[in-house]
Amino acid sequence: MMMMPSEIAKVEDAIYAWLRWRLVCCNRVAGGGGGGDLCVIIAADGLWSWPGHGSEGGERWKNVALVGSSGSGKSTAIALLQRFYDANSGIVRIDGVGIKGLQLKWLRGQMGLVSQDHALFGTSIKENIKFGKLNATLDEVMTAAIAANAHDFIRQLPEGYETKVGERGALLSGGQKQRISIARAIIKNPVILLLDEATSALDSESEAIVQSSLEKASVGRTTLILSNLHSLTDIELDQVVAHKLSTVRNADVIAVMSAGRVIEMGSHDDLIDKPNGHYANLANLQNQLSNSEQDQHHNESRFSSAARSSGGRMSNVSSSFLEWKQGLIGGFSSMASGFITPIYALTIGGMISDFFMTNHDEMRDAIRSKCLIFASLAVIAMIMSPLQHFNFAYMGEHLTKRVRIKMLEKVLTFEPAWFDDEKNNSGALCGRLSNEAALVKSLVADRVSLLVQTISAVVLAVILGLVSHGSLQLAQNISTQIAIEAVYNHRIVTSFGSVKKVLELFDNAQNEPRKEGDKKAWLAELGSVRPSEAGSMTSDLAKGATAVASVFSILDRQSLICSPENGTELQKMSGGIELKGVDFAYPGRPDNLILCQLRLEVKPGASIGLVGNSGCGKSTVISLIQRFYDADKGTVKVDGVNIKSLDIGWYRRQMALVGQEPVLYSGSIRDNITFGKLDASETDIVEAAKAANAHDFIS
Repeated sequence: MMMMPSEIAKVEDAIYAWLRWRLVCCNRVAGGGGGGDLCVIIAADGLWSWPGHGSEGGERWKNVALVGSSGSGKSTAIALLQRFYDANSGIVRIDGVGIKGLQLKWLRGQMGLVSQDHALFGTSIKENIKFGKLNATLDEVMTAAIAANAHDFIRQLPEGYETKVGERGALLSGGQKQRISIARAIIKNPVILLLDEATSALDSESEAIVQSSLEKASVGRTTLILSNLHSLTDIELDQVVAHKLSTVRNADVIAVMSAGRVIEMGSHDDLIDKPNGHYANLANLQNQLSNSEQDQHHNESRFSSAARSSGGRMSNVSSSFLEWKQGLIGGFSSMASGFITPIYALTIGGMISDFFMTNHDEMRDAIRSKCLIFASLAVIAMIMSPLQHFNFAYMGEHLTKRVRIKMLEKVLTFEPAWFDDEKNNSGALCGRLSNEAALVKSLVADRVSLLVQTISAVVLAVILGLVSHGSLQLAQNISTQIAIEAVYNHRIVTSFGSVKKVLELFDNAQNEPRKEGDKKAWLAELGSVRPSEAGSMTSDLAKGATAVASVFSILDRQSLICSPENGTELQKMSGGIELKGVDFAYPGRPDNLILCQLRLEVKPGASIGLVGNSGCGKSTVISLIQRFYDADKGTVKVDGVNIKSLDIGWYRRQMALVGQEPVLYSGSIRDNITFGKLDASETDIVEAAKAANAHDFIS
């Protein structure tokens, strides 16, 4: 016998004592080739049971919604279904088969997901939609876009479906990105459709249209129910995970979740009539918010579809002083290392000459002195080489750090329009910060070390060569003089039989040139090693020079939106805002006018709401007020002062922004909160968290 939700409530405590809750979803695959029933069962650590329907006859659920506060486990259920994670305990089945035994690609191919993050890729709108079906035709893409209520705004863009969305969809508004995500899921024609806050960023009109399209797309697809593990049924399902009750009102079954458990279940009418129920309280709160919103006044202006970018806050980073001590020690060590090679060449040349000595004692003494020189050179090399490489490496690492800090510091001052360019996306900038700084280090640190060493070696080799050349020339002059005298006095030489004596004198005169020649040969041979090493640096020097040019192209660039030389800081800012006759088009799409003769005035202390279709320019107004962009025409004033005359750093510190897409940094929660106030105390942080209703889940 089937139990109604009201009966379930009466035995809830008893069920909690011994039963685990199961999320069971089944789908009769409409028109599927297998002709079978697709059953999805999620079993998790909870204490809940829902009696299912028999497989024959009975009511079939088509739409089941999960609602609850943030962190209640709704998105986790979807993650388990898609096997992004495996359950710690319990089971997840499809058609009675545990999903761990299914081919993962096939499993996920049966599902279409529209997530909260509506992630897009930095390519065209058409290609983003085709991610749902890689071989889709343009007609199929357009049909999916029409179903997602995206076709109209896409058609108004300069390049239509070929329009680039920018990195992570930065050139589109939140609502536009969400509609493209929905089109991407619809074109896939999945067996199971998973909608995680699928319409959260849409305005009411677009939401109603898209919701209707989603309901049509849900026909024949999955429905989520809560059922006893032993009461599986043939059920058709469409899974919806939502915070906004308007998206789940028409669901056949609504499951209210809290802390990973289902605490209420039933249709909208059943749950709304439940006194003091969680769903009823949520609905009442939704109505109160809706009534409050209807009481607010809004300003209507001429808007059109637009791109949207967010700016960043600049952090001031002090640069390090130049490591002159390390540079001095490293340079001296490099010079000493460079001197070793020519001295070694000269010494080994002298040793070879010593082997021609006729006196063995003199030869032994000469070779012993050369060996002492070799030993000394070895000791010097053992000391100088580590000093050289350590000090230049130390300089290089600090130089890399300094270059990266300076580049990042400069990049953070640039206007958002600069980041709209594809070549300046985050991936490219991270690559430049990483690679180009390393190349600059290689050029200035590593290569300078080798360059100093090479220059010192070549200079000393040239000096020694010149000295040797002088000695060689003198010895050659002596031998030449002997030869000239022998030829000129050949009669005397012949008559006295002194030919042998003359030849002996000439041979002795050639000994010194021979020794110097040997030294010169070794000096030339070993001295050529350093220039050859220097020649091998040519490609590295070219890369380094290119990197240096790229680094300085950033460091020398001035932001198009910056403070004037004597930027004004108001003594007291009351908060009055005025936009007068403002025209604006994003720099990347200069022909697509976003704001036209916009007039808007906000009195100090007043609250004003801007409403309109997704992409109509609401966020653009905020961007102009924060001076992320400058208006093409007209003025933006705060307290009667043109914001272009204000110090931009001071001005932005007077405002706080909560964007459509929460941006957090990879630090602690405390660090992320203190980004709003760097000198905030622990009390300030806790109070801010409480005001944002975040303290409970943080603690």
